[in-house]
Amino acid sequence: MSFPVVVSQRFWPTRLNELIDPDTYQIQKYIESVENPRQLADKVIRDVEYPFHHGAPDDLHTLNNFHGKRCYKVKEDFWQKGSETAFMKMGDCEDSSILYVTAARKMGVSPENVYVVFGYVERENGEFLGGHGWVYVRDKSFGDDKWHYVETTLDEPPEKYPVVPDITKPFTWKGITLRPEVLWNDKIYKPVGVQIGHIIYQLNRYWGMVKKILNYFDLEKKYKETKRKYAALQEVWGMRVKPLKEKSILKKIRWRR
Repeated sequence: MSFPVVVSQRFWPTRLNELIDPDTYQIQKYIESVENPRQLADKVIRDVEYPFHHGAPDDLHTLNNFHGKRCYKVKEDFWQKGSETAFMKMGDCEDSSILYVTAARKMGVSPENVYVVFGYVERENGEFLGGHGWVYVRDKSFGDDKWHYVETTLDEPPEKYPVVPDITKPFTWKGITLRPEVLWNDKIYKPVGVQIGHIIYQLNRYWGMVKKILNYFDLEKKYKETKRKYAALQEVWGMRVKPLKEKSILKKIRWRR
C-alpha cells in the first residue's frame, strides 16, 4: 500500500499513515477507561477542544530545537498525530478524527472497520460548504453491524450516530451531503471519490484564490474552516459544535466565512 507524503501539514515530510500511531504511551493511557468504540466516540467528542486565537480558528504550530538554532513553523493546516492530540486534548476536525481512529486501532478494531475520512460538506443542492474530516466506524457497540458516522467536532456526544449505507459514496443526511474523497488509516489508503479540488478552484478562482488545488491535500485552511460548514453541521445534528460555541466579539468580526 502506497501512502501519500504530507509536506505542508507537518514540520517535515511524513507519510500519511504515520499520523496514526497506536503503539504509543499516550494512546495506551487514553483508552484505559474506555470499554468499546462507542464509548471512545463519546470520549473524543468530550475531550478535544477546538483551537482558537483572537476569536478565529487557529492551527499555527511552531517548533524550536537546539535553543532556537532550528525553527520550524507550519502556517498551513497542521495535522497532528493521534498521540499528540491525546496528550494536548486540542485539535481541529482532522486531528480529532485521527485520534479516534488511532485509539480504535489500539482497542483492536480492524483496519477494514474504521477510517479517517477526508472530503467535503455540501448542501443537498450541491452548494460547497467546506473541506472536512470525519470518521466512519463499524462495531457492534453501536448497536448493529452497520457503518456509523462520527462527527468529532460536536460539543457533546449525541444519543445516536447515523447509519451510513455505503461509505464509498456521498452520504446525504438531513439536507447536507458528506462527499468522501479518501478513506484511510494506518494500513489502508482508499480513494473513493472524484477529486473535486479542481472544481472548487474553478468556483473560487475569482474570489482571490491563486493556488490551484488538485485534491483535499492541497485545500487551504480557509476553505475548510468555514463558519457556514459548521453552521450546517450544527443545524443537522441539532447540537452545538465546538467551533461555534465560543462567544466573543472578536470571533464575530474575524470569522465571517
